[in-house]
Amino acid sequence: MFSEIANRFWGFVAGILSSVIASYVYAWWQTRARRHKYKSLEGVWIEANSLLEDRPFAICQFFFAPSDGGLRFEGYSYDNNANPYYKWWSIVLHIDDDLRRLSYIYETHPVVENLKKDEGFGCIFLNFDTAKATWNIENGYFMDLGEAKPRFSRMQRFEDVAKLFKRDLNSAEEADRRLIIQELLYRKDTNEIIELFGLQ
Repeated sequence: MFSEIANRFWGFVAGILSSVIASYVYAWWQTRARRHKYKSLEGVWIEANSLLEDRPFAICQFFFAPSDGGLRFEGYSYDNNANPYYKWWSIVLHIDDDLRRLSYIYETHPVVENLKKDEGFGCIFLNFDTAKATWNIENGYFMDLGEAKPRFSRMQRFEDVAKLFKRDLNSAEEADRRLIIQELLYRKDTNEIIELFGLQ
């Protein structure tokens, strides 16, 4: 009798463990598959918007978190003197494969004094370059909570903008990030930059 109860108990425990392990393996497999699918988004991007005159450019980055393998999005916006203004990061990020839309909720933290922390949401619309087998960003928008209208934006890869300026810049170096922002600020009203980012 006791032996039968013990066998049932251990069978129950084994069933739970098997279910947990299977669930973990499936989640790991799904994350790995999505990581492979969207790996071409990974890296440093420059975002331009036509609404924020005090901070028209940001440098942002897509990366996969070591903790769970999920895609993350974070960055810094810069003021008109090419100084960091706000740091922001995604706290939730979702990609709708059918709509090719990346949606995220973000938090901000001011780099300079007298600015408040904030939260908001944004959308980025994607397209797939079949020839290069890479995902690209068409356009997007973001909006702090409490704002009346969204800020529309366009993004370009850091290395593509550096090539346009004929500069050998390292996106991982803060000094090089500021250099590219300074160059963009200097040329922001030129047709070259307006056409590059598709902003009016």
